[in-house]
Amino acid sequence: WTHIEGDDVTTDASEDLEIDDLDSIAARLGARYSRALTESVVVYAGAAGEYEFDGKACGSLDGRTIGDEPELRGMTGIGELGVKFNAGDQLSIDLGVQGYVGKHEGVGGTAMLTYSF
Repeated sequence: WTHIEGDDVTTDASEDLEIDDLDSIAARLGARYSRALTESVVVYAGAAGEYEFDGKACGSLDGRTIGDEPELRGMTGIGELGVKFNAGDQLSIDLGVQGYVGKHEGVGGTAMLTYSF
């Protein structure tokens, strides 16, 4: 469940813009396979499916509804590939890319530096 608080603002042209709260309910199920190439390098691949059960966004400008409410309900397939470099017991770097198809489409990336103490 994700909740994004709405807001009311006045534009530079003195128009009243009202954006309603957004609530999204979704579930994701997936799996990841990883394999150590060396003691310090691990590659991984994963796949997941995400279903958006509910989610609508709406708002108004000077009391008039802004277009149709987009409906976010539907299925998205997610694939990922990545590599993790372990530099000793405390430091690691994780680089990955994710692709999305279906209701949500696009490409995303991950870059994470982790220091454990």
